[in-house]
Amino acid sequence: MVNRSVEPYRTSKEDGEEVIRGAHIGPYSLIEPKQGEALYLDREKYLKDHQDSKAAHHHEEERIVYQRYAAIDNYRRLIANLLPEGLFCSHTVGYFKFDSPYDPGYLLSHLNSELLDWRFNLASTNNNINGYELEVLPIREVKFTKPVDERENSVSTLIDQYETARAEDNSP
Repeated sequence: MVNRSVEPYRTSKEDGEEVIRGAHIGPYSLIEPKQGEALYLDREKYLKDHQDSKAAHHHEEERIVYQRYAAIDNYRRLIANLLPEGLFCSHTVGYFKFDSPYDPGYLLSHLNSELLDWRFNLASTNNNINGYELEVLPIREVKFTKPVDERENSVSTLIDQYETARAEDNSP
């Protein structure tokens, strides 16, 4: 099943490009879907017919994507990934562009965390995962007070200490 407005732009594998569906979204990476049928888009026709649409051009930017539908009894509900520019999404994928001073990995680490998944499930009563539900999740704002070079030195020192401890312990 596909949103009817996209039907005129569907095409074959040979003539189009695959559209990213919710089943493609894994935590931190795209995965090979285990269900559903592949969808292919006639990019040129779609873009020609939607020249004035801002949403039609969202594929030009990297976005954070998430599965819009996840069964309440799924092993986890919040599943997010960074989608490279150039890819189109189906209606089973929610996304947002990030305009933030943070690396997108910071937001992804929260969205894919057990803590936010637990928090999300406290209020979620159906299979839909809506943008407004994600907007209210508590993600801490980080305010850097140390200069960049000091932060980099601190991180470098911690990495060295960690690697030394692992080598002495023979731990993974």
